[in-house]
Amino acid sequence: MGQNVVTVCVFSGPSLIDVLSAMGYKESEIKQKFVQFEGLDKDPTGVPYGSSIATEKALDKNQCIIVAYEMNGWYLGIGRRTLGMVAVIMVKEGFHI
Repeated sequence: MGQNVVTVCVFSGPSLIDVLSAMGYKESEIKQKFVQFEGLDKDPTGVPYGSSIATEKALDKNQCIIVAYEMNGWYLGIGRRTLGMVAVIMVKEGFHI
C-alpha cells in the first residue's frame, strides 16, 4: 500500500470578495467570467503557475473563499494562498489577481 498523509490547518485571511472590493471592483460591475490567479513561482518551462475560479463562485458568500496570510498562527505573507470550501487553489509565493 502507498503512504497516506492527512493534515489539518487553520487558515486566516480576508475573503476574496473583500480583496476584490479593496482593489476597486464592484460586484455589480464585474463582467469577467473568471478570476485569474497567477503565482510568482514558475514551472520548469518558465511559465508562471496559475489557476482560476468562476466569478460567480468567487462572489458567492457561501463559498467562504479567502486569501490566506496565516496558517495555524504562522504568518505566511500577504496573499500566500487562496482557499475555498470545496477545493484549495494553491497559488503561492505571492500572486497577482
